[in-house]
Amino acid sequence: MKDLGKPINLNLKMNLAIVNALWYILVGENFELEDEKLQAIVAQFDQILRQESRPSFLDKLLMMIHPKLTKLFNSEWHSARKLFDDLIDLIKPRLDQHKAHRDPHQPRDFMDAFLAEIERTEDRQSSFYGKRGEESMIATMIDLFLAGAETTTSSLLWAILCLLHYPDVQERVQAELDQVVGPDRKVSLEDRPNLPFTNAVLMEAMRIATITPMALPHSVAQDMEFGGYRIPKNAIIFPNILQVHYDPNYWDNPDEFMPSRFYDKDSNTFKPNDHLIPFSVGRRLCLGQTLAEKEYFLFFCGLLQKFNFKFAPGKTLPGIGKDAGAKIGILRGVPLHEVVLSSRDRHHIRPNN
Repeated sequence: MKDLGKPINLNLKMNLAIVNALWYILVGENFELEDEKLQAIVAQFDQILRQESRPSFLDKLLMMIHPKLTKLFNSEWHSARKLFDDLIDLIKPRLDQHKAHRDPHQPRDFMDAFLAEIERTEDRQSSFYGKRGEESMIATMIDLFLAGAETTTSSLLWAILCLLHYPDVQERVQAELDQVVGPDRKVSLEDRPNLPFTNAVLMEAMRIATITPMALPHSVAQDMEFGGYRIPKNAIIFPNILQVHYDPNYWDNPDEFMPSRFYDKDSNTFKPNDHLIPFSVGRRLCLGQTLAEKEYFLFFCGLLQKFNFKFAPGKTLPGIGKDAGAKIGILRGVPLHEVVLSSRDRHHIRPNN
């Protein structure tokens, strides 16, 4: 890796890797990380996320006169529209290839599975029916492509930032990985139950990060009372996940990074905590939770297996805690920072198998 030993910002590089993994799940194909079209799309998406999201006076005026006028003059809308068009241009050739060369009895990827469902659907009102089914598939792929990339990237970068603050924790994670997995084998999901401290670090980093602090809006189905407050039917509510994750009633010294909240040293076991709710709760929790958790675990372990992470010398290490982070749309983005990566000396690793 040409950037070893040099201060680098991992944001775009991490996004490229996550997008590449998602793309393989969706269409069974790997991008080259140097692919110019892929890099342009990821950079464009990152730029859109980091734009100031508050509408200007002109935007407000145009929305009052007629909402469609916003599309003509709002630069953010045009940037987002171009991103969606570029993604559609990326997906459609793969759709044509899959339709021409797929085996309906052996789906290779998400697109094959979706096409099989379209083929089986006879209900004209279904979102899987015919041409509408293909349009629905493309929209779903874009949702997965966009929502799954930045959230996982942010979670990983927050976890790495926590390790920069606590290098002893990084060493403990690597020691556990060395003992359980060893230097030559890739980490798999089957290893997860045998890595209790690593899982504790991941969960505590997820609490610290709380990348969706207000979650998505929900609507109240009927008049109700909660906590002494009357909430009328159809009211819009935003779950305040950040407050739950930093509530001192549930977490001692909540601004501190303490993996021990999720780890029992005496029994060497992982301790779940019901107050950790990064994907929200109930029937309307995040649909991508299962995929996100798997990606988060595998990427984090793979990186810690191969690299040491240190903060770039001569720079100020950004803080962590409730007041840290940057608002990026609905996300709580990790403070931008640079790290120095070095390869781990594999010759000194002696796994205890």
